[in-house]
Amino acid sequence: MKKAQRALDGWSDLVDKIKMELKPKSFEIYTHGGFEDTMKIFSKANVVIGVHGAGITNLIFMPQNSLVVEILPNEYRNRCFMYLAD
Repeated sequence: MKKAQRALDGWSDLVDKIKMELKPKSFEIYTHGGFEDTMKIFSKANVVIGVHGAGITNLIFMPQNSLVVEILPNEYRNRCFMYLAD
């Protein structure tokens, strides 16, 4: 059985734009991993950009005052992660 994944059209263009415009000190594309690795990565992240989905739940491991940019379709209005981040 194939695992469903969310895809974002233009993802590589977005990544290139972030690298070019923001010139982050450290930039990592993280797709999935074990629980401990995920906790470590999110606990050190100042900014996370991701497509709406269960992976955004990992924001609970992020430092206070960090930033999460959640990408979702215009017509979709699920604010569950906004409330979780609050």
